[in-house]
Amino acid sequence: MGMVKQRLPAPMSGEDRRAIERYAAAGVHDPSIDMFRTAAVEAFRRYLRDTPKARWNVHMKFMSEIDTKAPDYGLRAMYRRQLLEEIGPKLP
Repeated sequence: MGMVKQRLPAPMSGEDRRAIERYAAAGVHDPSIDMFRTAAVEAFRRYLRDTPKARWNVHMKFMSEIDTKAPDYGLRAMYRRQLLEEIGPKLP
């Protein structure tokens, strides 16, 4: 018998990725920070809800430390830095 090919989960939509990137790039004194955070958390939760076996890319890792009652601030900072390095100069 041959091996059954497993279908990979769909990647996160570009719009949802940009919402998370905007939040990661926003400064703490940005007047829109709450709006960016709300959109990013909604994108994260939507992807978790709609995608069984979600792909855990740097966007998802960063948001897992945002959308929790007990964040690891060191991991959060590391994931934010990795995300900002990944998106480079094309800030949203």
